Amino acid sequence: MGDIGTPTTAQFKGCQVPLDKINPPTVGQGGYAGFNPRSEVLPAGWKYDHPDAKPLTSSILVEHDVAITMRDGAKLYADIYRPPNTDDKVPALIMWSPFGKKFNGILSLGLMTPWNLGIKSGTLSGLEKFEALDPADWVPRGYAIVNVDTRGTGDSEGHMVILGTQEADDGYDTIEAVAKLPWCTGSIGLAGNSHLAIAQWFIASQRPPSLKAIAPFEGCGDLFREQFARGGIYAGDLFDKLIVKYMLQGRNGVESFRQMFKEHPLANEWWNDKRPNMKNINIPTYITGTWTNTMHGMGAIRAWLEVDSKDKWLRWHPWQEWADLWGNPQARDELFSFFDHYLRGVENDWLSTPRVRMAVLRFGNKEPQSYENIVEDDFPLSRTKYKKLFLADGERLSFEPPTGASKQSATYSSADGGGLSFTHRFDKDTTLVGMPKAVLWMSCDDHDDMDVYVLIEKLDKDGKPMKNLNIPWKNVPIRRPGSDQKHPIILEDTPTPEQPAAHPTKSKGKTVKKSARDYRGRFIKSDASPEPKAERKKIFKTKSSPKPEKPARPEKTDCIICATTKSTKRSFKASGVEGICGHFASVCDLCVQKQIKTKMSARQLTEAHLPCMFPECGAVLDHTTLKSVLSRALFETWDTAVTKHLLAADASYVACLNPKCGIYFSAEACGSKHKASSSKTKSKQKEKKVDVDKAACPYCEHELCLSCIRPWHSGSCDSAKRREDRQSEKAIKKLGAKPCPKCGVNIEKQGGCDHMNCQRCRHNFCWECLGTYNGNANNHAETCSHRRPMIAHDIGNFIDDNLTVAQVNALIERTRQDREVGRAPQPNIQLAPGVRLINGVADGPAPPPAGAAVGRPTPRPEPRAPPAMNAAPRRRTAGIGGRRHRIVLREEDEASNGSMEEEQD
Repeated sequence: MGDIGTPTTAQFKGCQVPLDKINPPTVGQGGYAGFNPRSEVLPAGWKYDHPDAKPLTSSILVEHDVAITMRDGAKLYADIYRPPNTDDKVPALIMWSPFGKKFNGILSLGLMTPWNLGIKSGTLSGLEKFEALDPADWVPRGYAIVNVDTRGTGDSEGHMVILGTQEADDGYDTIEAVAKLPWCTGSIGLAGNSHLAIAQWFIASQRPPSLKAIAPFEGCGDLFREQFARGGIYAGDLFDKLIVKYMLQGRNGVESFRQMFKEHPLANEWWNDKRPNMKNINIPTYITGTWTNTMHGMGAIRAWLEVDSKDKWLRWHPWQEWADLWGNPQARDELFSFFDHYLRGVENDWLSTPRVRMAVLRFGNKEPQSYENIVEDDFPLSRTKYKKLFLADGERLSFEPPTGASKQSATYSSADGGGLSFTHRFDKDTTLVGMPKAVLWMSCDDHDDMDVYVLIEKLDKDGKPMKNLNIPWKNVPIRRPGSDQKHPIILEDTPTPEQPAAHPTKSKGKTVKKSARDYRGRFIKSDASPEPKAERKKIFKTKSSPKPEKPARPEKTDCIICATTKSTKRSFKASGVEGICGHFASVCDLCVQKQIKTKMSARQLTEAHLPCMFPECGAVLDHTTLKSVLSRALFETWDTAVTKHLLAADASYVACLNPKCGIYFSAEACGSKHKASSSKTKSKQKEKKVDVDKAACPYCEHELCLSCIRPWHSGSCDSAKRREDRQSEKAIKKLGAKPCPKCGVNIEKQGGCDHMNCQRCRHNFCWECLGTYNGNANNHAETCSHRRPMIAHDIGNFIDDNLTVAQVNALIERTRQDREVGRAPQPNIQLAPGVRLINGVADGPAPPPAGAAVGRPTPRPEPRAPPAMNAAPRRRTAGIGGRRHRIVLREEDEASNGSMEEEQD
């Protein structure tokens, strides 16, 4: 990954906006797979390469890197997932964010969350974009999912702009482009969580005609006041130290919120552009929010109050945002019903859904009250009673206002992380549902400014703060005291539950019973049973016998990732390493092992150490420490994978070709020069002698040629290659296999049709003629039985071709011949107006200049992108010299033979 460098700047309405450099797109990082426009069909049963992924229940057509042109000419790229081989048009749901269209939920959960947030294995397919809907759920229901790389993301052009008018305009253009695609009904929806939800406010406020409904699942409503500068205090660590450094990938940088706050700490035109005009949204809107997300909560409330649509719903749930998006089946089913009604016109029961539903937290080990318990027509609730509480003596909160100045004072040290607490004890059950507000008057003699944070907490009967778990308890691997459930974590039945762990282990396929803990954390033997009294041995002790000392209880530590309490000595081996950072000292061995497994599955093998998960720290677990923390088998697997990756990238090392060896060794240390004969010249003169490098593996003495990386051979490398090719051809012919036209890998057909899909490079081709399958049957060879004859008036035959006059006439002749042999219909030909045909032959300007490709687009410096989806339909033409011509065959005039209709380019 590239280094974060010095920012450059961009213009915004006369304001200079600094840009932070971000990592360039790198294959294997964040799901990026390289720029490769293509189409493929993932069959039913296909499964993403991850143990938690679910297989597809039906086939999905995937169109990779589809170009979409914006109003300013910039191209964005998208992946489209839709039903294959269907004539029925479908609506589209657009997923809009800068995190990479192939960075999925399975990878993000493994990297960033404990217990996968309770989301069960087999819930996600791996096709879902980060914080977006899963195509595996929506395509079988008759939808297309369009995952877009926003401006400046991946291969999309421009610099990355985070929300604001620019993203709103780009979203508008994308919606209208997708709506005009031949497979789309013209009905578009927006969905997703976090950034994908915030973007919906901006895009929908522009009112694209084809946008029919939106479903923002928790989206901030003002980036300046609710996220980056809340209360005038900069709070951008999440964005600067995680998202910018590790999640975003692009070639032209991203707007620097950190620098903009330094230069403009008060709201200006740029900051105000990050606040959407929700009052301009007038389409059906399904909003969600939660008590447990301080970033997005106010945005959901403001949207409910400001969105100008009679068809809007608010569901206020108690869970973490991803747990609700991906792990809540009820939320998914409601989203099905919402979009079915507004995008597909299904008459279902969605309109009977209550307008406002509010969940209530209860804290401790109690599940929150469901949002089905408080059902309203509006928010804030009409029956809400607003009460004022005043700061009072004795660090109390009182409903009675103070009668005068208090003589008491309270002090604390902000340097020690302290604070002041004022408490109120309710004398009866009270439900708090609404928007609290604090009004404080204070001064400081030593400073001109203060950063003040206000927090509301619920206390237990002993006055201790209670905790809330924002994942359903039923989805967390715990068990209660006395339960027979075989979960590895035991829940202590207290208001602030602790979760000591007793992880089962396995050995050679058999479960090994280990000591568990009771609800107090004491060890108990799971297979212990009391001995019969008759068999017990008496142990006699004299009065002088010393009383054995009780062993000291092992020190315990809470893991900052999985939140379990474990023995420091046994489960936190990294904490004993000298100089280790405090973060790694508080991460248990199992979480370290999980990070290593995730890095291996993501092919992140460029480093032999493990960097701290807190980017600002910069500490690492080195190779030696990892060896003591990881299991022996996992460490050996990790060490081997990293070693092979590094050696394979080093040109000075080569792998032994002996299948029983395969060890890498230094080519320089083990190589030697040898003379070999090159191919004979045409005049059969003396053979030329050339130097070739020979190496012998120091471990098995197997010899190989370093010039061509083949087993050692006599003669030149060219002759060895030819011999190898002849042997391969014989073997392939014997097996009935054929090479993939794109990557060359040999493929053996085992039944089925002739439409082949290479599992290595995903290339689609014809088995009979090896022509490319792209929806145009004219790509088949002349002799292929699948070839559709070249009919000149068929759309798509000559798009962007640079043909000579001779080639155009050849096409006319070939079309005529096809008709004569019965391979094509018999259209009569009529001359287009103003075009001459001399003796049945087209006439035109000179052929293209030398060096231009014949029959294909002129070479360009960059890979050719697919045609823009929102561009006006182009006339399919054949270029002749500097003008454009169209071949016309019409069924009108029997005396006509063919014509070219000429128009200026």
